[in-house]
Parts: sequence; structure tokens; C-alpha cells
Amino acid sequence: MTLEITLYNTAVRKKEVFVPRDPSCVTIYSCGPTVYSDPHIWNMRAYVFADTLRQTLRHVWWYTLKHIINITDVGHLTDDGDQWEDKMEKWARKEWRTVWEVARTYEEHFLEYSDALRIERFDAYTRATEHILEQINMVKELQKKWFTYVIPEDWIYMDTSKVKDYGKLANLDIQGMSSHHRGDGAQIDSSKKRQITDFALWKFSLTWTQRAMEWIFSGERSGTLLTEDVRSNLSEEEEMTRWFPGWHIECSAMAVAHLWPQFDIHTWGVDHVPVHHTNEIAQAECSLGVDNRVNYRLHCQFLQMNGSKVSKSKWDDLSIPWILEQECDPLDLRYFYMTAHYRSFLDFTWEALDVAKTSRKNMIKKIAKSFSTVIDIENHTPGSCFMALSQAIADDLDTVNVLTIMHESLAKNKKEDILDILMFDVSITKFGLLEWAQELLEKIHTNTQIPENIQKIADQRLSAKKTKDYAMADILRDQLIWLWWEVKDVADGYELMKK
Repeated sequence: MTLEITLYNTAVRKKEVFVPRDPSCVTIYSCGPTVYSDPHIWNMRAYVFADTLRQTLRHVWWYTLKHIINITDVGHLTDDGDQWEDKMEKWARKEWRTVWEVARTYEEHFLEYSDALRIERFDAYTRATEHILEQINMVKELQKKWFTYVIPEDWIYMDTSKVKDYGKLANLDIQGMSSHHRGDGAQIDSSKKRQITDFALWKFSLTWTQRAMEWIFSGERSGTLLTEDVRSNLSEEEEMTRWFPGWHIECSAMAVAHLWPQFDIHTWGVDHVPVHHTNEIAQAECSLGVDNRVNYRLHCQFLQMNGSKVSKSKWDDLSIPWILEQECDPLDLRYFYMTAHYRSFLDFTWEALDVAKTSRKNMIKKIAKSFSTVIDIENHTPGSCFMALSQAIADDLDTVNVLTIMHESLAKNKKEDILDILMFDVSITKFGLLEWAQELLEKIHTNTQIPENIQKIADQRLSAKKTKDYAMADILRDQLIWLWWEVKDVADGYELMKK
């Protein structure tokens, strides 16, 4: 049976069969973290979703991938409403460190928490600070093509009136926007802009200020970081073009640098649809002169708490390190993420996380009870259960159906199906079922010594069964249960397990 994978494409608002541009290599770009603090649980849901997509394409369809994620380590305004606030600088002041120290610290933390959640390392982590020249060149290209205008001592803006189908991704009601708000609610000063939807490509630094991260835009030293040594001999032209990026330009520049002008899939959360991804499409396609630069745009829905989106500004206590300190295994959190479809709202409560924790442990116990000592999946040929799981994940990464199939199959206790589940989990869902079940088996058989009286009762029960005295066999089994031992019949006799 030939499987087709369908993905919900935000650009057309329906599920489509996935067909890569080049079957020899699927190209994916995922928006990455802004590394001014630790990620929270909604951030990591989006990365688990991206990892599930990655593993599905790699291990079910055997595609070769090139998957890029950016690291926003550059000082910038994180939305059109921040009006001078730079979160990198703000956090550096809070921690009495440089912005560079803050960026590297939280980049390392992000990688640590990704590893803990079994998010496979991406093919490249592209830092915004290492792609400044690419950003400058993209903006210069937009200037050459007359897509920009300058507000003196302010920003260089993208003129969205010149962009074909601007706002199509989000179905923006541009006429319905007020003069002070965009569709996402970010308050902006639109008094100097030509259109309310125009957005900043970069911002000039005021001559009497010195930001932690500034670059020279014009001249021979274009793209040079403005250090104290550089600043001491700036030309007049260079002094007038000290700048830092706008919110959107880095993603376009880095995607082009690493994935070529057009690629297959772009992922992140739904909050990026109305502004960031809308503007990213405009600047990238206009600078490159291409349409439909990305074939499939996938977006993960919000994780909520008390009906509100989980964010760093509202829920500082829901950062990943804080969650893991509450006796939560990272894989319990990964399981929790998959209890809802990635396009559905997921409500976080401690009770829901406890249910996920219990469900995963029950799966591990059921798997361990089905084997004697060693669980071998290397020599197993995938069967019908593996196909059913593959069909479920092929339907727009339907992890809810995947979990249903897993639990129903474990209830039937067929060893072939359990081996299928373990093979699928090792590659796709990554709940650690194999290693935890194997560890449980080793613990039982290594640390448990069977007392002589227990062994004697079990032998008597086996003899009773051989003579077909099933009533006596049941009595002896009940005796073992009362003594906190469980007996299981196997082909060559029985197995005993301490309850």
C-alpha cells in the first residue's frame, strides 16, 4: 500500500498531498527562538511539532532532509509596537551581563531542553548576528526595486501598496484596521507611514544613542559590527547609517542563504501568520522576484492556560526549566503535547500533565509485562499496527489518532503489535517506551530474588496445570497474588514478577 502524506497548508486553508520540489531533498525552515530568556512550554510545543514532521518525513517516507532553524540573537524590535524596546538589551540589564553573554547562555539552554524533549538536532542553527550582510543585501535589493521608502531618523519601510496580494496568507482586513493598531493588536505609530501595513526593514540608531548591537549599513565596511574601535573612526556616511534590524528581515535572509530562493515547508506558530510571516513573504518574494516561494506553510496552534495564550510576558513560571523542576520527566511533557492535534488549542493544567505522565507509564508497564527479559526490535519486520500508525501520522500528523491506536493495540497484548509500536516510537513519537520498558524488565529480573516458598507454590501450580487440575492451579495462583507475586504462563513454563 502506497502512503501519501497530507499537510494542512495555511496558504490555501486545506489539507494537501505533500509533493516536494526535489524528491532527493526536502527543504524546511522553522522559525527559531529569540534567545533573551528560557523558552516556555508553548515555544517547545512548536518545536516538538516540527520534530514530528521531520521524523515522519524521514522515517516513514525516507526522505533526505535539509531542515534549518534560526537563532534570533540580534538586538531588534520584536514587533511593530515595541517602540524602542529591545528585549535582548532589556534582559541583559536585568542580569547584569552583555547581550552576547545573554544570547549564548539561552541558546545553550534551548539546545539542552530540546535534547531533553528528544527533539533531534536540526541540520543547521543559523544565528542572525552571523547573517547581517545577507540582511543588508536583501534590503538593498528591495531599495533597487523601489519597494521601500525612508522616514528620516526613523526606519526604512517596506511599501506594502506595491506588494502583490499583500496579506493573503492571513486574509487581512486592511480596510478594517484602525490608524493605531494592526490586526494582531500591536499598537504602532502610523502617522509617518504611507500605509498602515507598511513595516520596518531596519531602524537607524539616533546619533546620541549607542545600542549594544549596531551595524554599519553603507560603505566599504557594510555589515561591520559597531565596536568601540570602529566607532572611533566612523566616516560621516557610516555615522548616519548605524542601524539594527527590523522584526522580519533576518528570516528571509537566512532562508535564502541556506535553502535557496524557494523551498518546501515553513513552520512555526499561528501568532506569526498575521504579521511576521505575512511580512516575510512580502519582502522575500519582492526582493527575489518569485511567487509562491514556499509550497507548504504549517502553523502550530496556541497552548493555553486559563483561556489565555501561554507567553513569556504572562507566564514566567511556565518556562521549561521550571516545569521540569516539578518532578516532570521531559518525555511526559512530549507525550502531553501529542494529546492534541498540532492545529488544535491545547490547555495546560497540572492535572492534564499528570494524566499524560500516568498514561505513558502505564504504556511502559504493559510493554514490560509482555516480554521476559530482552525486547528485540532490530530483527522485527513492521506489520499491520505499524501501517495503521503510519497512516494516522500521514494524515496531517494526527498524533491523537496515533495515541488511540497505541493504547488499543496494547490492550490486545499482541507481541507483534507491541513491537510495531516500539519501532514507531523510537523513530516518530519518541516517548522512550523501549528503553524504559527494557529498564523495568532488567530491574525486575536483576534485583528480585524469588523466595523458596514462592518458587515452590509456582512449581505446584505448574504441576496442577499439567495434570489438568485447573481448580487447584487457580487456588495456587490466588495464593501467589496474596503474597504479592504475579505469575504469567509462557511457552516453556511460567514467569514470576513481584507486584
